[in-house]
Amino acid sequence: MTQTLQTSSSAPATPSLTCGELLVQWLEYYGVETVFGIPGVHTVELYRGLPNTNIRHVTPRHEQGAGFMADGYYRASAKVGVCFHHRSGYDEYHDGHGAGVG
Repeated sequence: MTQTLQTSSSAPATPSLTCGELLVQWLEYYGVETVFGIPGVHTVELYRGLPNTNIRHVTPRHEQGAGFMADGYYRASAKVGVCFHHRSGYDEYHDGHGAGVG
């Protein structure tokens, strides 16, 4: 899915952004400084957008660790902790997610 941003019909076409690239830009706009996760086919568009931002990425050794890391980051810094993951791996993240929202 791509989105082309134009202000009027006479405006030149601007570069297309994927949904993931746009989401990463929004994360940066809202002050997210660090994200946690393991790159994979389901999250590739999010990772594709990271080099165009100042967001730092941290890769855990295991998927479940990303949820715990995002939670710990929030608790230690009072900054938003973000974890990139996909639904089919939810069981791997469940404990970390539960800690983060509990």
